[in-house]
Amino acid sequence: MPIITRTTHTVRATRTTTTTVPIWLIKLITCILCVLVLFLIYLLDSSVIHYYYKTFMFVCLTVGCLLGWSVGSVLQQVLTMRNVEISINFVLTALSVICAILCISWLVNTNYSSSNNNFKMVVGMLAAFIGQSIVCILMLSWACYGNIVVFST
Repeated sequence: MPIITRTTHTVRATRTTTTTVPIWLIKLITCILCVLVLFLIYLLDSSVIHYYYKTFMFVCLTVGCLLGWSVGSVLQQVLTMRNVEISINFVLTALSVICAILCISWLVNTNYSSSNNNFKMVVGMLAAFIGQSIVCILMLSWACYGNIVVFST
């Protein structure tokens, strides 16, 4: 796999210096910062999160996208491509199943009627998480049993 680098040139007087930073190192720093942000949000007082819930939803979604962008390259530095696929699919499968279980528990524990808007939204989320869990289980089984082809372009 080729190493992708970002090269910067600095010219001072008559001397030129070149610094090469691998992209995976930038993505590693991104992963560390994203995990730090999620941990800090976890430590916040719940009243702050409830008052600014749209802001924290946006921050968490952005951090999730950044983690998704960066975690594969970071894992490829220590694992083979097949093991990266297996580990990422395992984590996604576990998270999807946990979210489906949390939606089911919310529906069981609340006494909302089916005409309530919140009830309908959680049922929709539950259907999406069940579908996502099925897709993740398929991807995980394909990655574990070698029926998936992973290649670098």
